[in-house]
Amino acid sequence: MDAAYDLNRPLRLTHAAARLPFVTSSARNFIVETIKPAEDGTAIIVRGFEAHRQRGPVRLSFSQTFARISTCSLLEGEERRLAKDSSSVTLDVAPFEIVSLRLER
Repeated sequence: MDAAYDLNRPLRLTHAAARLPFVTSSARNFIVETIKPAEDGTAIIVRGFEAHRQRGPVRLSFSQTFARISTCSLLEGEERRLAKDSSSVTLDVAPFEIVSLRLER
């Protein structure tokens, strides 16, 4: 999987101040694929997937605290609240599962 991403996303050298990553994953098998503003403009959507056919917990840590973190559908509607006033969340993922999170400030 890493080799495919390296091929399709060539390295770009930029000069910028060092910053913390917006999101980090505790598991190498969980790939954070998308970070984008929600269509309604009230939240941030983070989408990722399990890439190595492994089941288990994954902890996502964010560089800031959010008032509400919840799972959401592909249409970005809230499904299940996971955390309140938190900068991290732990998910139990199934093999090849796609996870969408809605982060509200």
